[in-house]
Amino acid sequence: MSPLQILKKDFLAHTDRLRYVPGLQGQRVSEDGIVRIGDRAGPGRALSNTVHELAHFVEIDDARQQTFGWGLHVPTVVVCGQTCTEPTTHKMVDRELRVMAYQVNLMQALGAPPMRVRRLVQALQYMPDFILVPLEDGRPAYGEGAPSRKEIPYEKVDPSRISWMVNRVQELRAEFTFERFRAEWFRKIALLG
Repeated sequence: MSPLQILKKDFLAHTDRLRYVPGLQGQRVSEDGIVRIGDRAGPGRALSNTVHELAHFVEIDDARQQTFGWGLHVPTVVVCGQTCTEPTTHKMVDRELRVMAYQVNLMQALGAPPMRVRRLVQALQYMPDFILVPLEDGRPAYGEGAPSRKEIPYEKVDPSRISWMVNRVQELRAEFTFERFRAEWFRKIALLG
């Protein structure tokens, strides 16, 4: 059986309240409360995209499981009539790292080819709060407490922050295991009704 067939048999076949829709990007909730998840992220379609959305379903708090986009939003402010993002923490990146820990573990359990965590987390550099992700050693990249540019040149700042994210996913994999995913999946499916 392919990893997608295993996913359908072991997880998606146990509910009609959460459905896989090939070609759909992300997650949608219909008027009748059915959660739909797809395999598209940007122009690409892949099993890992579906697994990512399923990991969001399991990771998100119960109150948001039937909310469009998992109920996630980006903090904004209006500056001179323009709406701008203004994160003050890296909570959005943190959530994605937890989801990615589940994603890597689930893909491995499904027998899919190993995921390269560095490649996976690189997309997070486009998140609004990436600017707040620390350097690999935990120091802030910018502002108070940040190293001087003599100590760490500008062109090495982003690779260092990406390394911090890679290390964080690897740490989180011990907590966000396949077994935890499975238990949470069936608990959350029961909540869907």
